Amino acid sequence: MHKLLLTRPKGYLEASRETWSAAGYDCIDCATTEIVPQPFDLIAEYFTEARPRSTRGSIFNDKRRHGTTYIITSGAAVEAGLEKLIINNTIDYNQRIITVGQATAERAKAAGFKQAVCVGDRAEELDEWVQKNINPSAPLIHLTAPDQAFDLKSSLKGARFTVYQVICYQAVAATALPTAAASALKLGEISAIPFYSARSLTIFEQLVEQNGLVRSLRGVHLLAMSARVAERARLSWGDIRIASTPDETALIELAK
Repeated sequence: MHKLLLTRPKGYLEASRETWSAAGYDCIDCATTEIVPQPFDLIAEYFTEARPRSTRGSIFNDKRRHGTTYIITSGAAVEAGLEKLIINNTIDYNQRIITVGQATAERAKAAGFKQAVCVGDRAEELDEWVQKNINPSAPLIHLTAPDQAFDLKSSLKGARFTVYQVICYQAVAATALPTAAASALKLGEISAIPFYSARSLTIFEQLVEQNGLVRSLRGVHLLAMSARVAERARLSWGDIRIASTPDETALIELAK
């Protein structure tokens, strides 16, 4: 059985482990980040800072009444953002949600947001869809983390959209490789490592360098979710393979 490292954030590892194991792979957990949700009062603060002080009192309710579209570019924003707003009676399940990636849309639907729809596999595609399909007078709220590969807010604001960027979680970088992962790399037991984001690859390579394991990657297949992820690679790998579509099924096909 082939061994691989799973670099998904803590909280996502279990589902990915089950999927890869079912495909015949022995998985070792190697989370590169941990999702840390923001407290609701901080979410509300981010939200209201974007508004003039004279209009800050009932901003969430104002936005709900006027047909706000919520933008979700990662699955983590469903739990850390949408569900937290539901718990605090800020939005309802009929809210319009657009996402990057079908998996994120399905995650939102599973949480009760039945109108969630995927409009692209990359943030750039969502940006293009919004500019073609949404009236610029309608407010947009992007629930996200501080680190973003594409500056969606600036692009949409440049097209005269009103965009409120709400930081609802932090993706905190790991500071060390798990012992089992480092040992497997050192012994040459790892055949492939899938990467779902450019940031996870960057963090992983930094940790590999810190552990003096750079040479251990020379026989390892780097499985990239997209070309953007692959472009972030700095170290020497056995080879670099790019998924035909940005989803886990395509990553598994790369490993064969």
